[in-house]
Amino acid sequence: TSRALDLTLRKRVGMVTGSLTLFHHRFDGFIYEQPNGLFAVEHDGALEFVSADDEEAEEGLAVYRYVQRDAQFQGAELEVVIHLHDEAHSQLDLMLGGDLVRADERQTNIHLPRITPARAKLGLQWARDSLVLGSEVQFVGSQNRTAPMTDGYELISASLSYRLPLGNQVVTLFARGSNLTNQEARAHTSFLKEVAPLPGRNLNLGVRYSF
Repeated sequence: TSRALDLTLRKRVGMVTGSLTLFHHRFDGFIYEQPNGLFAVEHDGALEFVSADDEEAEEGLAVYRYVQRDAQFQGAELEVVIHLHDEAHSQLDLMLGGDLVRADERQTNIHLPRITPARAKLGLQWARDSLVLGSEVQFVGSQNRTAPMTDGYELISASLSYRLPLGNQVVTLFARGSNLTNQEARAHTSFLKEVAPLPGRNLNLGVRYSF
């Protein structure tokens, strides 16, 4: 059972547009996976459980259990667009955004695991007729409220697209580059973050047909 309160303020006209959302969610019996401090290690075809300070723990798999606790989530989301230039055939927009969430057990105030860290983004987009150019920097903070800690990172991306109208259909040519600085980044919410980081520098080229 959950009860939620969301408050959103939006501005749709003028040089500055965007929205701000505040939320507070309460859960009765929130279910999540919690590590119990043990690691499963195979010996002669059988599983044995060792503690985290045992040398064999590095070769084993962490053991989790499902638990159910009353919990609360609260936070905010912000999106702002500053229209620096807005004419019939060309636009230039500066985009700002971010989100923050805190999640705790209600009785003990213990932080819940694998909660998204604070994030912010800064982007710039220029459009002229069918051509659109854009770039964005995303900042993800470190998450030290739950173990194990995950370092923060910044991801830089850029994109280009061109629309070709064909009667009632539209063909869009696009290119997008992500993580252009090839930074090592790990998602705090992932169970596999220690062995599977986010993708490094990559480039996508494509054609989109809309009808």
